[in-house]
Amino acid sequence: MGGEHLGSIMGMTTPEIDWHINKPDLIVAGVGWDRLLQALRETSGEAFEVLGPALPGAWWEWLYSEKEGDAWPVLAGEYRGQAYVLADGIGPAMAADRVPLLAAHLDTTVVGYTYDDTSASCTLVVARESELVRFALNSMWGDHEEGEALAGENESTDLLLRHLGFDPGLWLAHGSTLRLHWGPLDPEAEPNAHHRLYFGPLRMRVDHIEQAALAEFEDEDEP
Repeated sequence: MGGEHLGSIMGMTTPEIDWHINKPDLIVAGVGWDRLLQALRETSGEAFEVLGPALPGAWWEWLYSEKEGDAWPVLAGEYRGQAYVLADGIGPAMAADRVPLLAAHLDTTVVGYTYDDTSASCTLVVARESELVRFALNSMWGDHEEGEALAGENESTDLLLRHLGFDPGLWLAHGSTLRLHWGPLDPEAEPNAHHRLYFGPLRMRVDHIEQAALAEFEDEDEP
């Protein structure tokens, strides 16, 4: 593993840490961090700049820091050969098609999860190699489901992830973490890549739900 890419959390003795604080988006993959980082860049065209290791015991301070220009703070790394990414907006609510793109590119299992407190909506995408295993969106404006419900899915996100072999809490407690800047695609500068990633096949299958939510929020903003 590339030494320039990985830094260790030091001084943590708790067996597990709650990654749900402030409800960040989550991406996990059954490969090491260096491979996931390369795949994130190659499949999306987005910018992922590695800045350095997270501060010992204070990963949340970075994750919830202010963005710089168009760059959003990201926390990422690995634990026992599996890669993890936490960031606002990086998950399947914004780019559901990112998950199957990564899974096919890496030939492994990739999971994406978003929970939006404001709209009480939850989006889950699970892909294994070239197969879409599960795509589920549950919100106040409608639901969409593809694939069978997975073990643990109806009980908790953590249980679902453990059944799939992932544990973000153990990663944060015992794994390696990095601070990154992530730059989403600009629709004017890169219209084709922007549409492919953020408005791909999965997104378009639930677009009517997204539009209903947007319309309600716009109605609430009108005087």
